[in-house]
Amino acid sequence: MEGESSGIYESEFVTTLTGVCDTTDTATEQCSYANTECTADGGGGKCLCKVTHYSDGTDCQPKIALNTACTASPTGQCADSLAACDGTALLCKCTTGNFEKNDGNCAVRIANLEDGCVTAETASDQCAIADSECRTDQCLCKDTHYKTGTTCTIRKNPDETACVAGGCVTHATCDTSASPTKCECDTGYTASPTSTPTMYKISHWFEHDSQPDYEAAYIMYINVYIGNI
Repeated sequence: MEGESSGIYESEFVTTLTGVCDTTDTATEQCSYANTECTADGGGGKCLCKVTHYSDGTDCQPKIALNTACTASPTGQCADSLAACDGTALLCKCTTGNFEKNDGNCAVRIANLEDGCVTAETASDQCAIADSECRTDQCLCKDTHYKTGTTCTIRKNPDETACVAGGCVTHATCDTSASPTKCECDTGYTASPTSTPTMYKISHWFEHDSQPDYEAAYIMYINVYIGNI
């Protein structure tokens, strides 16, 4: 019939949100409701909000940028596909398993140790493995931890047993010939105490008329592994 497009008359316009339309029709204007387009839905077509907008139940509203105020409902308000409205902060935030990049977009967290990351990114949660961080563009265990298969394990202190090669704190080495294996300080270093660093007490007095001014004394405590000098 003259004036008929594929499946729908050119003179027919869908004027309601969620109104039925024909997805095979090439006429882009068949959905006349503001900011809608004909979208496949349940085997048919409906005039739904464009991908840049979300439905508030009545109209199509522009999607919301990251870290911008949103409401607890409806879903799908945030412009970034990896973000959702945080129900507590009521801001569009990257969802669990994702992190916010320096450019203001969300990205999937790096799942495995030694996978590539971007050191220049300031997000501390770029690497997904607990106690890992991005260094030299790789997700690596923090200095306080070492790699154990796919996870990071905290390093053992001097005199702690059941260690593995590379599993002791800085300036200590695992004696794998011992039974059980044990972390021992490297030459020139002393452990104090055996399982945690010693709290050393350092006192200092200000001299006054060649006599210690005990009222001006101060005490400083520090936690360190001391190297022999």
